[in-house]
Amino acid sequence: MSIFGIGTPKYVRESVTTTLNFCRRLKDQPEYNLRWHESEINQKVYFNKSPYHWIFSVLIHLYKYADPKAQLLLLQSHLHSEVKLWRHSDGSPVSDNTGSTVMFEITEVTPIYLEQSDWTDGVIMKFRSVSPNVDLSQDWMTDLGYGFNYGSNYGVNL
Repeated sequence: MSIFGIGTPKYVRESVTTTLNFCRRLKDQPEYNLRWHESEINQKVYFNKSPYHWIFSVLIHLYKYADPKAQLLLLQSHLHSEVKLWRHSDGSPVSDNTGSTVMFEITEVTPIYLEQSDWTDGVIMKFRSVSPNVDLSQDWMTDLGYGFNYGSNYGVNL
């Protein structure tokens, strides 16, 4: 187990594992796609709820890596690739209620400025489930991590 423990996500692309060290989880939830249309005749609003996708996004602190530019180039080379995603490196891959592994696409690798104004020293990565309407409710409750298990074992109601 690494120094970062179970909190470090990773993904596997074509049997190559990339661990996302020095990162912070930003979003791990479904993203609903609501479309609305307002009628020009009577100003009535119509909603259309289309399928949702599961979104997982992280903020990676590139300045903590030994070679930040090489890490950024590596992450950018994986853009629009289908990957298997692990929320925690020493856990199991994200799976739905049937137990099958959910495939994600890396939809965004955006360099940002965190600590430096001369070069981008952070990156936001966004993963989106390939299949719509993926039900991860069962996987989510069992994969809450060490804090959830610690609190449950010692009588803390979460």
